[in-house]
Amino acid sequence: NTAGDVTLLGANTITNLGAFTSTGTGGFSLSDLGGLTVTGDVSNNFGAVSIVTTVSPLTISANITATGQSLTLTGVGINQTTGTILAAGLTVNAGAGAIDLSQTSNDFTGSVSLNNSGPNNVAITDANAINFGTSVLGIGSLTVNAVGITQSGAITITGTSSFNAGTGVITLTQSNDFTGSVTLNSTGATVAITDTNAIDFGASTLGSGTFTVNAVGITQTGGAITQSNGAGAVTFNAGNGVITLINPSNNFTGAVSLNNSGANNVAIVDSNDITIDVTNLGSGAFAVTGTNINLNNNVTTTNNSQTFTGNVVVNASNNGSPLVLSSGFGGILIRVAMF
Repeated sequence: NTAGDVTLLGANTITNLGAFTSTGTGGFSLSDLGGLTVTGDVSNNFGAVSIVTTVSPLTISANITATGQSLTLTGVGINQTTGTILAAGLTVNAGAGAIDLSQTSNDFTGSVSLNNSGPNNVAITDANAINFGTSVLGIGSLTVNAVGITQSGAITITGTSSFNAGTGVITLTQSNDFTGSVTLNSTGATVAITDTNAIDFGASTLGSGTFTVNAVGITQTGGAITQSNGAGAVTFNAGNGVITLINPSNNFTGAVSLNNSGANNVAIVDSNDITIDVTNLGSGAFAVTGTNINLNNNVTTTNNSQTFTGNVVVNASNNGSPLVLSSGFGGILIRVAMF
């Protein structure tokens, strides 16, 4: 068959479109003015593929093959019930509807842009790594399952976000804005995330890599943050914001650096031992709780108090120089736990 533009009227079910070869650069476009259900197999060998229904839901129950080509799906809600989608790039415009592209065999080799609004959840799965392009989502939840999660464009979402990267990295360092709580899960690789405003963490389980957070305020309300044994360094850069990580089940096995400015308090709790590395803070109070608190490098603050609750171990040297606890006009209180 020769691909081109196909426009339908009303709610239609398309069964097994078969393989198409485009005669030009325009690719294949299927539009339906009502609801649209696509079943069977859709394959396009050249040019972009677009499947659109303008005022009703789009249901995908088909194998869609656009390997090397971009795919655009548009509808008021987009639901994949069966089948596999293979595409180089994916743009999803779901309007005031949900997005469910969670079949485990999907493989998106190019950037993925997801867009919707309102209280509508979004779920997407990639059998391999996924890379996000610019995405704007509503107040529903976002759930991502892949083997590695990166981005080339910012993600803006009002609802909660859950990123499950398997053994892959999580690198979400664009100008993101996560208004709801963020859950990060990765079993082995580095994790880095950026929020242009405040970020709040849900329960997160991290592997052996480093963990870096950049935001204007860092908190947690949904559960503990835990790293695997012998994990990499942890860096929290909170700008002119607080750092409040006081879930009693936190477990940071990598050395922790904490940085902020202004009159913003910093508090961190570890259920086991915690190592504090180079730390530069503003004029808020600073509190650390752990079984054993290892101070590896200088802790510098301005006009604030420092409280350490646990067995405190101050290393004898800081790269050959004396270690300094500096506390402006405040005080340093060390509470030693009794066992």
